[in-house]
Amino acid sequence: MDGTQILRNIGRHIQLDAAEEAQFLSLLVYRKLQRRQFLVQETAISRYVAFVNSGCLRAYTVDDQGIDHILQFAPTDWWI
Repeated sequence: MDGTQILRNIGRHIQLDAAEEAQFLSLLVYRKLQRRQFLVQETAISRYVAFVNSGCLRAYTVDDQGIDHILQFAPTDWWI
């Protein structure tokens, strides 16, 4: 991962110099998920945000009757 897409997204809001970009990129963890793979497992506490390089993620909860309730979709170039 070269970080171009996430730096472009961040650049819409703030300007970073080269040292700040390098520091920011050093803190990132790249994960590639397969279709229908979970980013966060049930009962785990979500402590991070994720940036979608390509594809789409969804955040949802399941109620007592087993019905999914979608909270958010995150397409390419989006945060979740």
